[in-house]
Amino acid sequence: MEIIRKFLILSLLVCSTLPAQWSQDPNNNLQVSNFGYFVSSCEDGMGGAFIAWGPPQGFFYEIWMQWVDKYGYVRWSTPKRIQGIGESRSNFNLLKAEKGKAIIVYYDSKLIGYSPPPSYPIFKHFITLNKIDTNGVLLWGDYGKRVTVDTNFAGTYNCVEDQNDGVYIQWNEMFRSQLIGESDSTIIRLQRISSIGERLWGDSGKAVYTMPKYYDSSPSISKRYPEGIFLLYSRKYIGKTLESYNSDGSLNWSKVNQWYGVIEADSTGGGAWAYDARMANSSKFRILANKIDNNGDLLWGDTGLVIVDDLEDNFNLRDRKLLCDGSLVIYWRKKISDFPTTFNIYIQIVNQNGTLIFNDSGVVVTATPVKSGEKITISDSTNFILDWFMPDSSSKKWYCQKFTNSMQRLWNIDVLITNRDAQLRVGISDNNYGLIKVWSEYYSPGVGIFMQQVNKNGQLGEVITKINYEIDVSSIGEYDLMQNYPNPFNSFTKIKYKIPATSKVTIKLFNILGKEVATLINDEKSSGIYDTEINIEQFNLSSGTYFIELRANNYRKTIKTLLIK
Repeated sequence: MEIIRKFLILSLLVCSTLPAQWSQDPNNNLQVSNFGYFVSSCEDGMGGAFIAWGPPQGFFYEIWMQWVDKYGYVRWSTPKRIQGIGESRSNFNLLKAEKGKAIIVYYDSKLIGYSPPPSYPIFKHFITLNKIDTNGVLLWGDYGKRVTVDTNFAGTYNCVEDQNDGVYIQWNEMFRSQLIGESDSTIIRLQRISSIGERLWGDSGKAVYTMPKYYDSSPSISKRYPEGIFLLYSRKYIGKTLESYNSDGSLNWSKVNQWYGVIEADSTGGGAWAYDARMANSSKFRILANKIDNNGDLLWGDTGLVIVDDLEDNFNLRDRKLLCDGSLVIYWRKKISDFPTTFNIYIQIVNQNGTLIFNDSGVVVTATPVKSGEKITISDSTNFILDWFMPDSSSKKWYCQKFTNSMQRLWNIDVLITNRDAQLRVGISDNNYGLIKVWSEYYSPGVGIFMQQVNKNGQLGEVITKINYEIDVSSIGEYDLMQNYPNPFNSFTKIKYKIPATSKVTIKLFNILGKEVATLINDEKSSGIYDTEINIEQFNLSSGTYFIELRANNYRKTIKTLLIK
């Protein structure tokens, strides 16, 4: 009766003010904005996306934001302008925070003067952050929070979300106090911002390394599980350095090896990577891969695995991702000699023991030459979605396909996302094993920011009846217990489950002998999608196989997971 009552309410609350829904036409995708070029996007945790964009050129920039819900409705009547104390805002990134919220990181730049003719403006940059919700409310104030009290930044910054709805940031600080002219040296710094905007590693952040004048350390950061970050940078006369930092900013370990790369973290505290490298005594390049344990030790040999040789340049690696089973998926392109502007695109999968799944330098994804391979989006626990450009004489066709970890195609045909001239592109999950792509268009007839959703079954734009978002229950569907992630896990793992109607819910954990070891949930739940967490310290678990069981009304489902300590 409760479901029927809600259905009747929904039938009376058809929303007539929402301007759009996901398109099913690759020639006419959803338009988010009629202006903008640079674009960033992140999941909202509910199947939709936050989008940020800025103008294509000029010295004085603005950043705008919009929220598109899981139905493809542009939710804010006008875009939200991100404010600051300076005259310009640029270099922005969006990061997923708690459900229904996002963190935007950007330069808030203060004009401090002009150069000699031709009189370019000179700015002092402040890395600024703000958290925004689905109502368009800036939760950290109109002007956000600064990453430091007062720092002159040099170059770009790097940022990744932490495991507690905050963010880690790395930046370079000019060492000399002068604002105009060359710096004597540059300091690599780190900072962590909490979920409420606090600076957790001091007002000036954590100083890591002082780069000599004219020396480029090329720093980058990546997430580490269960908490913390990896920092990769180069030290003059020493070499490539990889460091592991804990969530409180303390150094876990620091090691030097020329074969380190930017890490895709796994559940054990280590991770894997792939990168382009020049071949010895040659103008050609190769792609190498390697893996580390939680101590930073190399697991796939001192120099790593050779994925492919004899590449024309060092821009062939398109993406790499770790699947839940510990396999590393590597996606690259290789120029076709007869057609110098077209490529074949390839996949190689390396299992967690360092064995290449496919011989002969990987598997060709498409039989027809393409413009470029794009990105890997993780779908189900061991499935993933690839997308690529395939130009012809009149348009740039942009396709995608879902694959298993043995490269079996899961959709009957490669899905055409758009025929439009998509330029800067971002891909994220739709939070239901599908894909959302966001891109900009700068040339007529389509100018602005566009989006398209491809659902888990390979359908272009799911058709969902317009309803009042705040009381939406139609999308919940049936009871379900989804596979935990990460799996296998090392210290913690998250479980997501769906409840279509108010029910008494229990979720229990059993060992391999069928003995109950923990009760995770024992409560009444209303209709919704929920998640919970297994933490080995809380339940004092040892390594091994476990079973997670969900019971609600007459529904029962069990999934298997593996703990590796």
